[in-house]
Amino acid sequence: MASDDADNCGLTERQFVTPLAADAYAFDETHPIPDLSKLDVEIVREAGNSDVGLVVAGPLGGDDRSLSRLEQKIRNYVSHIVLEFYKGETPTEELRTTIFVKIGKDSSPRAFELLGCYQRYVGDQHISMILVE
Repeated sequence: MASDDADNCGLTERQFVTPLAADAYAFDETHPIPDLSKLDVEIVREAGNSDVGLVVAGPLGGDDRSLSRLEQKIRNYVSHIVLEFYKGETPTEELRTTIFVKIGKDSSPRAFELLGCYQRYVGDQHISMILVE
């Protein structure tokens, strides 16, 4: 990760890790984040809005591929929330969406660092992100 921009956790244009070749993002049932294209869990609340869950199905390594997959999955969630739930509008406080990220404590410290940086990014989009074990 770069370190020249403290407000963005050292990132330029909100990019936390270096993008990889397209095949690094393809469906991979052997990876802890197998499918980047779908929401893992959607929780519909009484107010009619939804919260979402992102499940890391095993310890996540600190390698570039794993971190890139995690970053892309979060970016996909944010895009979905802004376009589908918020319809491009700024939500009221009671309609804000939360991304619950289930990640094992035995995952790489780099994964937790990346998630910490992304909490700021999603907050800029009027989304909360909470890590759960």
